Amino acid sequence: MRAFSLPGGACRGDDCRNDRERAELIESRTANLEGHSYRYTFSVFFPADTPDVGPTNLIFWQVKPHGTGKPSITMELVGNDINFVLHDPSRLQGDRMNPLRPVVIRRVARGVRGRWQDFVLDVHWSKRNDGRIVLKREGREVLSHNGPNIDSKSSRQRVRYGLYRSFLSRYLQRNGGSKLPTQTAYFANITRAPL
Repeated sequence: MRAFSLPGGACRGDDCRNDRERAELIESRTANLEGHSYRYTFSVFFPADTPDVGPTNLIFWQVKPHGTGKPSITMELVGNDINFVLHDPSRLQGDRMNPLRPVVIRRVARGVRGRWQDFVLDVHWSKRNDGRIVLKREGREVLSHNGPNIDSKSSRQRVRYGLYRSFLSRYLQRNGGSKLPTQTAYFANITRAPL
Protein backbone atom coordinates (compact mmCIF):
# COMPACT_ATOMS: atom_id res chain seq x y z
CA MET A 1 0.00 0.00 0.00
CA ARG A 2 1.17 3.53 -0.75
CA ALA A 3 -0.07 6.71 0.92
CA PHE A 4 -0.08 10.22 -0.53
CA SER A 5 -0.67 13.38 1.48
CA LEU A 6 -0.99 16.77 -0.21
CA PRO A 7 -0.98 19.79 2.08
CA GLY A 8 -2.08 23.16 0.76
CA GLY A 9 0.77 25.29 -0.55
CA ALA A 10 2.81 22.26 -1.66
CA CYS A 11 3.43 23.48 -5.22
CA ARG A 12 6.94 23.68 -6.67
CA GLY A 13 8.39 25.45 -9.69
CA ASP A 14 6.17 25.38 -12.75
CA ASP A 15 3.17 24.15 -10.75
CA CYS A 16 3.16 27.29 -8.58
CA ARG A 17 3.01 29.48 -11.69
CA ASN A 18 0.24 27.38 -13.21
CA ASP A 19 -2.32 27.15 -10.38
CA ARG A 20 -1.59 23.51 -9.42
CA GLU A 21 0.05 21.29 -6.83
CA ARG A 22 0.70 17.57 -6.60
CA ALA A 23 2.00 14.57 -4.69
CA GLU A 24 2.17 11.81 -7.29
CA LEU A 25 4.31 9.06 -8.76
CA ILE A 26 5.08 8.94 -12.47
CA GLU A 27 6.18 5.84 -14.37
CA SER A 28 9.92 6.12 -14.93
CA ARG A 29 9.79 4.54 -18.39
CA THR A 30 7.35 5.61 -21.05
CA ALA A 31 5.06 2.84 -22.30
CA ASN A 32 1.29 2.57 -22.87
CA LEU A 33 2.00 2.68 -26.59
CA GLU A 34 -0.32 3.45 -29.46
CA GLY A 35 -1.49 0.26 -31.17
CA HIS A 36 -1.02 -1.82 -27.99
CA SER A 37 -3.49 -3.09 -25.39
CA TYR A 38 -2.99 -3.00 -21.62
CA ARG A 39 -4.81 -3.91 -18.44
CA TYR A 40 -4.46 -1.45 -15.55
CA THR A 41 -5.57 -2.31 -12.03
CA PHE A 42 -5.64 -0.06 -8.98
CA SER A 43 -7.43 0.28 -5.67
CA VAL A 44 -7.92 3.67 -4.03
CA PHE A 45 -9.12 4.75 -0.59
CA PHE A 46 -10.10 8.27 0.46
CA PRO A 47 -10.61 8.60 4.24
CA ALA A 48 -14.14 9.53 5.36
CA ASP A 49 -12.92 12.95 6.52
CA THR A 50 -11.28 13.84 3.18
CA PRO A 51 -12.11 17.50 2.55
CA ASP A 52 -13.88 18.49 -0.66
CA VAL A 53 -11.79 20.96 -2.69
CA GLY A 54 -14.34 21.62 -5.44
CA PRO A 55 -14.46 23.43 -7.77
CA THR A 56 -10.71 22.73 -7.94
CA ASN A 57 -9.98 19.55 -9.93
CA LEU A 58 -8.63 16.54 -8.02
CA ILE A 59 -7.13 13.87 -10.27
CA PHE A 60 -5.85 10.69 -8.58
CA TRP A 61 -4.98 8.45 -11.57
CA GLN A 62 -4.14 9.38 -15.16
CA VAL A 63 -2.44 8.29 -18.35
CA LYS A 64 -0.67 11.23 -19.95
CA PRO A 65 1.43 11.55 -23.11
CA HIS A 66 5.15 11.98 -22.57
CA GLY A 67 6.08 15.68 -22.47
CA THR A 68 3.59 18.51 -22.58
CA GLY A 69 -0.08 18.13 -23.44
CA LYS A 70 -3.30 17.03 -21.82
CA PRO A 71 -3.90 13.56 -20.34
CA SER A 72 -5.61 10.89 -22.41
CA ILE A 73 -7.57 9.49 -19.44
CA THR A 74 -8.10 10.78 -15.91
CA MET A 75 -9.89 9.46 -12.83
CA GLU A 76 -11.12 12.27 -10.58
CA LEU A 77 -12.67 12.67 -7.14
CA VAL A 78 -15.66 15.02 -7.50
CA GLY A 79 -17.50 15.63 -4.26
CA ASN A 80 -17.99 12.11 -2.89
CA ASP A 81 -18.00 10.45 -6.32
CA ILE A 82 -15.45 9.25 -8.86
CA ASN A 83 -15.57 10.39 -12.48
CA PHE A 84 -13.85 8.80 -15.48
CA VAL A 85 -12.76 11.34 -18.10
CA LEU A 86 -11.59 10.68 -21.67
CA HIS A 87 -10.05 13.86 -23.04
CA ASP A 88 -10.58 14.80 -26.69
CA PRO A 89 -7.80 13.04 -28.63
CA SER A 90 -8.56 14.90 -31.87
CA ARG A 91 -7.62 18.36 -30.57
CA LEU A 92 -4.39 19.64 -29.09
CA GLN A 93 -4.58 21.66 -25.89
CA GLY A 94 -3.77 25.28 -26.75
CA ASP A 95 -4.25 26.93 -23.35
CA ARG A 96 -3.86 24.69 -20.29
CA MET A 97 -5.72 27.26 -18.19
CA ASN A 98 -8.72 26.90 -20.52
CA PRO A 99 -9.09 23.13 -21.03
CA LEU A 100 -10.97 21.56 -23.91
CA ARG A 101 -14.27 19.79 -23.31
CA PRO A 102 -13.70 16.02 -22.84
CA VAL A 103 -15.25 13.36 -25.08
CA VAL A 104 -16.50 11.30 -22.11
CA ILE A 105 -17.24 12.31 -18.51
CA ARG A 106 -18.93 9.48 -16.59
CA ARG A 107 -19.60 9.04 -12.90
CA VAL A 108 -18.40 5.50 -12.20
CA ALA A 109 -18.69 5.35 -8.39
CA ARG A 110 -20.82 7.13 -5.78
CA GLY A 111 -20.28 7.71 -2.07
CA VAL A 112 -16.65 6.60 -2.13
CA ARG A 113 -15.12 8.20 0.96
CA GLY A 114 -14.26 5.69 3.68
CA ARG A 115 -14.43 2.66 1.33
CA TRP A 116 -11.84 1.00 -0.89
CA GLN A 117 -12.63 1.22 -4.60
CA ASP A 118 -11.20 -1.47 -6.92
CA PHE A 119 -10.82 -0.75 -10.64
CA VAL A 120 -9.74 -2.74 -13.71
CA LEU A 121 -9.25 -0.77 -16.92
CA ASP A 122 -8.64 -2.48 -20.28
CA VAL A 123 -7.47 -0.13 -23.06
CA HIS A 124 -6.44 -0.59 -26.67
CA TRP A 125 -4.66 2.69 -27.39
CA SER A 126 -5.37 4.07 -30.84
CA LYS A 127 -5.78 7.29 -32.79
CA ARG A 128 -8.37 5.51 -34.96
CA ASN A 129 -11.80 3.96 -34.47
CA ASP A 130 -10.31 0.64 -33.28
CA GLY A 131 -9.51 2.24 -29.90
CA ARG A 132 -11.33 0.56 -27.01
CA ILE A 133 -11.82 1.26 -23.30
CA VAL A 134 -13.59 -0.99 -20.77
CA LEU A 135 -13.66 0.00 -17.10
CA LYS A 136 -14.81 -2.32 -14.31
CA ARG A 137 -15.42 -1.39 -10.68
CA GLU A 138 -15.72 -4.16 -8.11
CA GLY A 139 -15.83 -6.64 -11.04
CA ARG A 140 -18.81 -4.95 -12.75
CA GLU A 141 -18.51 -3.07 -16.05
CA VAL A 142 -19.25 0.63 -15.52
CA LEU A 143 -18.00 2.06 -18.83
CA SER A 144 -17.35 0.94 -22.38
CA HIS A 145 -16.15 3.25 -25.17
CA ASN A 146 -14.95 2.69 -28.73
CA GLY A 147 -13.00 5.20 -30.80
CA PRO A 148 -9.80 7.27 -30.72
CA ASN A 149 -8.32 7.60 -27.25
CA ILE A 150 -4.74 8.90 -27.56
CA ASP A 151 -3.64 12.42 -28.48
CA SER A 152 -3.14 12.88 -32.21
CA LYS A 153 0.47 14.05 -31.71
CA SER A 154 1.47 11.36 -29.18
CA SER A 155 2.43 7.70 -29.28
CA ARG A 156 4.03 7.11 -25.83
CA GLN A 157 2.43 7.74 -22.45
CA ARG A 158 3.04 7.40 -18.71
CA VAL A 159 0.74 6.38 -15.86
CA ARG A 160 0.63 8.82 -12.94
CA TYR A 161 -1.12 8.30 -9.63
CA GLY A 162 -1.39 10.14 -6.34
CA LEU A 163 -3.02 13.52 -5.77
CA TYR A 164 -2.95 16.22 -8.46
CA ARG A 165 -4.94 19.43 -7.96
CA SER A 166 -5.37 22.04 -10.67
CA PHE A 167 -7.17 25.39 -10.76
CA LEU A 168 -6.48 26.00 -7.07
CA SER A 169 -7.72 29.58 -7.46
CA ARG A 170 -11.28 28.30 -7.99
CA TYR A 171 -11.39 26.92 -4.43
CA LEU A 172 -9.66 29.97 -2.94
CA GLN A 173 -12.02 32.41 -4.66
CA ARG A 174 -15.05 30.49 -3.40
CA ASN A 175 -13.84 29.75 0.14
CA GLY A 176 -11.21 32.40 0.92
CA GLY A 177 -7.94 31.67 2.67
CA SER A 178 -4.49 31.32 1.20
CA LYS A 179 -4.23 27.56 0.62
CA LEU A 180 -6.26 24.39 0.18
CA PRO A 181 -6.81 21.84 2.98
CA THR A 182 -4.62 18.75 3.25
CA GLN A 183 -5.91 15.68 1.43
CA THR A 184 -4.77 12.07 1.76
CA ALA A 185 -5.29 9.00 -0.42
CA TYR A 186 -4.14 5.38 -0.23
CA PHE A 187 -3.39 3.12 -3.19
CA ALA A 188 -2.93 -0.64 -3.52
CA ASN A 189 -2.93 -3.38 -6.21
CA ILE A 190 -1.38 -1.10 -8.85
CA THR A 191 -0.43 -3.04 -11.97
CA ARG A 192 -0.10 -2.67 -15.71
CA ALA A 193 0.16 -5.66 -18.03
CA PRO A 194 -0.09 -6.14 -21.78
CA LEU A 195 -3.26 -7.82 -23.07
